[in-house]
Formats: sequence, C-alpha cells, structure tokens
Amino acid sequence: MLGMFFDEGIMLGVNMEHNIIYELADRIYCASSRSARERQLLLELSSVKFANVAQALELLCRKFEHVPQVELLLAGEDQQGLYLFAIKSYGTYSRVSYSAYGALATKHLQQHWTPFLSNKQAEQLAHEALNLSMGQQQCRHDLCFMFKLKPRL
Repeated sequence: MLGMFFDEGIMLGVNMEHNIIYELADRIYCASSRSARERQLLLELSSVKFANVAQALELLCRKFEHVPQVELLLAGEDQQGLYLFAIKSYGTYSRVSYSAYGALATKHLQQHWTPFLSNKQAEQLAHEALNLSMGQQQCRHDLCFMFKLKPRL
C-alpha cells in the first residue's frame, strides 16, 4: 500500500490481494488492509458526510485510537488543498508527501520519488514499489488518482 504526490495531484495504490481503497466522500479516499477489523471500522464511517479532509482524519483517528496495529493512508482534496496522511497505531498520524508500507517499497520510494513526477511516472513507480512489497511476484494493483481541481474564478 502506498500514496504519493505527483505534479498533477495525488495517488493511492494498493496490492488488491491484501489491501483495498475506500471512497469515504467525494475526493476523500482511504487505503487499508482487507482485515475484518479495519473493514468493519471503515464501513461504520460510510454513512458519515465528511465536510473536508480534516474531519475525515479526525474521525478516522478517533475510530482507530484503541487499535494497536493499523496502517491506513488517507488522501483527499478540499478547499484548502491536497492532503496525504499516514495513520498508524493508536490513531497517530503524519502528514506526508509519500508513504509506503513495507521496507522494500519504502526504500524504492525514498530512492525514486520526487514531487515533479508526471502521472505516468507516478503510476510506474507505484507498480514497481507494490511489486517489491510482494517480493517481486506480480500482483494486481488498484490505483486511485486525484488530479488537482482547477481554482474557481
């Protein structure tokens, strides 16, 4: 599972065998493992109408504040801009420019990511990193791209 900014927006990517991307609201997405616990907690949020990314982050952190092991990526855009957050154990989080779960995928992003990647370059980097996270075996990936909204005049 990974997320990254690129020159035209932000993306999430997952290995479809072990992870899933949930649409929490218009332009707000969360990548998670397919575990029953995480799925149940995220589905409980499906009826919430999130006003912005900050509200989604707050509710996710509250939902997972008692969970000792969790790995989520929250990506979204609202009136204040684009956001990517890595949410970890006990509802702690960090705002990041890129993030990956798995040592090899993380190292690959550290070596190759720049904020100036085109969407094609970001897509290629995501596939490479996700394959590394699976020990080089080919797996199906799901990628979610959010392109920056044009400012309203």
